[in-house]
Amino acid sequence: MWLTVLANGVGAAGARLWSLILNGQALKSYFKTGACIQGFLAAALSTIILGSLVFGLPTGRVVDATAAGLFFGMALGRAGCFFSRCCYGRPTDSRWGLLQCHRAFPAWFSWVQSRPTHWAASCSFH
Repeated sequence: MWLTVLANGVGAAGARLWSLILNGQALKSYFKTGACIQGFLAAALSTIILGSLVFGLPTGRVVDATAAGLFFGMALGRAGCFFSRCCYGRPTDSRWGLLQCHRAFPAWFSWVQSRPTHWAASCSFH
């Protein structure tokens, strides 16, 4: 259990660092930036694998035991993407599109109907 708690902490830091690198921001913006699931995965899985090797734990079993919680957390995290408006799909005219206010544009003309990628990703993990 202590290894997964450590991996979550390292993963959270990795998610923010990945976001900094991806968006080309300076390190001083660490607490103002978002988080990327790719950075969390890279940092947390590296920590779990290295920790299991160092402490003689069966690596395959440890990774298998943490996989379910990882995907459950990703499914919940995608709802956060919807509410913070950080992730959105391509614009669409489909009836499945969601009318969303993208925060990349000023609010008075930023309402765009786009594909609900965050909800599709969240439902695919269940």
